[in-house]
Amino acid sequence: MTIEEQAERIWPILILCARHQQILSYSTLERLTGVHRHLQANALGKIYAFCKKHHYPPLTAIVVNEGEGIPGHLYTPEIGHFEDQCRAFVFDWFKLDRPAASNFGH
Repeated sequence: MTIEEQAERIWPILILCARHQQILSYSTLERLTGVHRHLQANALGKIYAFCKKHHYPPLTAIVVNEGEGIPGHLYTPEIGHFEDQCRAFVFDWFKLDRPAASNFGH
């Protein structure tokens, strides 16, 4: 599975969790998608870049490290990670068309 296909697989899980104002751990995301937690960084990076390109809140802010309760070291908060999570929670993700793997390309 390509990184873009991983991002496509992860996307609906993230928007559903955001809709329900749920934080998601990397290990839970792994169980839900089959994408190993140590390989999620690239796919989450693609999702982050997609959100930034389209001026959406950083959806990846809701995925956190279980031990620390904050996003991983590759996540760069736009405001602060709690504020980014709030922005992701209140955004209407369901009004968007579901992106295909090709939308997460370069």
